[in-house]
Amino acid sequence: MERATTSGALWTKLYTNEWFVSVFLQNSPVQAKKVFDAISDELDRRPQASAIVMFGHRHMRSLSRTGRIVLEEAPNIATESADDVGFYLVTRSVPDTGVTVRWCTAR
Repeated sequence: MERATTSGALWTKLYTNEWFVSVFLQNSPVQAKKVFDAISDELDRRPQASAIVMFGHRHMRSLSRTGRIVLEEAPNIATESADDVGFYLVTRSVPDTGVTVRWCTAR
């Protein structure tokens, strides 16, 4: 990678570098749709199954569901927020009515 002369140019060069994009999962919406469709197709073959997609992010945590796919976004481990230091707990109810996911702080 050639050296940039200004910090703005360096930032742009870093964040648009093919290696950085690949490593830090800056995927296109087209790629995301392909992954979603593959998971959905597999769930169609398994009517009793659910899927959990876990991913990380630098800024926040989130929890959402679309159909039988649960999306868990964990914050950066170096977060300054005590409420964001923890983990997602996944439980299956008995009798089986699906999964329950909740955030558990590690204070």
